[in-house]
Amino acid sequence: MKSLFIEFLLISLLFSFDIDDWTYFRKIGTIHSIIEDDELVHFVSSNGIYSYNDIEQDYYYNFTLSNQIDFNSSIDHFYFDSNTGMYWLINQYGIKMKHSFHDFWSEVSYRRFNIIDTSEIINIGSSSSYIWIKLYDRIIALDQITGLVIEQDIDYNEIDNIDWNTESDVYNQNINIDLSNYAIFDKWDIRYNKIVNNRGDVLYPTAFKEDKSGNVWVGTDKGIILKGSSYSHRLEVIDFGLKFRHVTATIVDDNMDWWFGDSQFLRTGIKKHQQNFRKNSYPFLAKWNEYRNEWKYYESSMSMLIRNIDINDIVSIDNVIYLATMDGLLIFDELNGDWMKVGDELYDQAVWGLEYYDGSIYLATARGYDEFAIISNKIINSDNNLSKMLRNSEIYDILVVNDAIYIASERGLFEQNIDSNSYTLISDRKFKNIRLYQHYIYANDHDLWRIDMISLKSENLKKDVLNFSISGDLVWTNHFDHCKLLNINTNNSWTFNDRNGLPSSNIYRVESDESRVWFMTDNGIAIYNWDVSDYE
Repeated sequence: MKSLFIEFLLISLLFSFDIDDWTYFRKIGTIHSIIEDDELVHFVSSNGIYSYNDIEQDYYYNFTLSNQIDFNSSIDHFYFDSNTGMYWLINQYGIKMKHSFHDFWSEVSYRRFNIIDTSEIINIGSSSSYIWIKLYDRIIALDQITGLVIEQDIDYNEIDNIDWNTESDVYNQNINIDLSNYAIFDKWDIRYNKIVNNRGDVLYPTAFKEDKSGNVWVGTDKGIILKGSSYSHRLEVIDFGLKFRHVTATIVDDNMDWWFGDSQFLRTGIKKHQQNFRKNSYPFLAKWNEYRNEWKYYESSMSMLIRNIDINDIVSIDNVIYLATMDGLLIFDELNGDWMKVGDELYDQAVWGLEYYDGSIYLATARGYDEFAIISNKIINSDNNLSKMLRNSEIYDILVVNDAIYIASERGLFEQNIDSNSYTLISDRKFKNIRLYQHYIYANDHDLWRIDMISLKSENLKKDVLNFSISGDLVWTNHFDHCKLLNINTNNSWTFNDRNGLPSSNIYRVESDESRVWFMTDNGIAIYNWDVSDYE
């Protein structure tokens, strides 16, 4: 009994987080249905539920509605009962229900209806006193709050006033939505039951809804949402969220612009080169402005210089974006829209990481490190002893602090003053990531180590660390299927996983600053607005 109590306490702590502290971005999946509650319009997709607030004109991933739902299985029906403020969801596992004020779903087994599976449920609706389940041969009344079957004292007069979820009993199969009376002026052309652009991309409408504010909504098979008005025949494409599922690189710059990218090579070992997107244009880079809540996307067709879209690292300096790719350094000037590429001049075109310091960007490549001057846009040839020694050696990470450069390589971890020709071997371990805090270097190979810069003594802090991030005395460690937060003074730690905030159990990277932590995963990114004092 004591062990059960402790387990319950740990689970309770695991789930005690404030959803208002979290922001989620994912790639929207196929839109299956569009529903409206008392305040919001919801888009039910194959990769989560997304919501629109008409008052704030805000689109977002709805974690509260999406949590505990398996979107790998088909969602057959999704319904909101305005009489009780309850959401009802039917999938292959049964019926789930949740009050709009609650965080978690409750479940009712469909076997109570004496049916083989939920495919026999063709519609769901409500009246003033009941929830109604429509089968092929009968309808069943349920209690609005508990979901239990009501068999006695049913007021059958309410049957004529049932608000059914859809006009048709064939839910989620509106494959012939007629949009021929509408027009789009965003390089798209509307046909009878499909939408095409000048590049040959085709969208098929999968859901249609006119809300109580007079907005017209169209969901598509590609996750693109179109919005119009009942008073107009014009539709516009709504752009929000990510256009790609995996996120391996993220930064936030001084303009509060968040930049998101993905490296297929880092995930799979397979490069995403031009031959893979010669006929199609891919949105390989996304920008979200946190102040204005605006999105912008950059596609591989924007320049012939874009020959690889594996983004290994990102640096933003004065509205110029520097991208580390498998085909060199890609540079984009936001102000004039120009692209530039640095490739042949590098020791190797596979660039793993970027570090900016005092007018230069240092590049960690597969065969040494380079220095790139951002004023002249030229590589600075370096003949110092450390650069010569590490030529043809793989560089994993670079850190520059107070005129000291730290190089993590396959030959070990080195320190050198920028103005000096001598260097120091700090460790012969092959560290993949390095950070400096106070008089310690934190570095990880398969484990997380802390190295005293004075004595060069090493201390093992954590096992099985993929990467990490430091914010003062707090260290975030990524263990791939979960992350931990470690207070290095008190040795207290907290666990974060897909049950208490993270969007996936496959975490590529964790980064942090004094006010935010962001977790990059195979299903988008989660940004946690944390209070450091909560963990001190």
